[in-house]
Amino acid sequence: MSEQFKVGVGRRDITPAVGAILAGYAPGRPSTSVHDPLHFTAFAFEEGGKQAIVATADLLYIEDPLMQAVKCAMSEKSGVPTENIIVCAIHTHSGPAV
Repeated sequence: MSEQFKVGVGRRDITPAVGAILAGYAPGRPSTSVHDPLHFTAFAFEEGGKQAIVATADLLYIEDPLMQAVKCAMSEKSGVPTENIIVCAIHTHSGPAV
């Protein structure tokens, strides 16, 4: 009998309130409206008892301390080891400074 390959996906809206400081612009530039919502999207994979998660955030970048905190929280909730979790940003200048 062959192993099943399982995939799951989750998405959360991370759009900040209007007026949030935007990343990648002159210091202190606030947003004036929301054109499109921003999301954090995660894909979970499992095969043969091995699990992994790949996640993207609609942000300019994610500094290491925040990335490590997110990976630890994801690991605690899912049971997937942090070394099997990848978190990246899509590099949008329309996201908040984090």
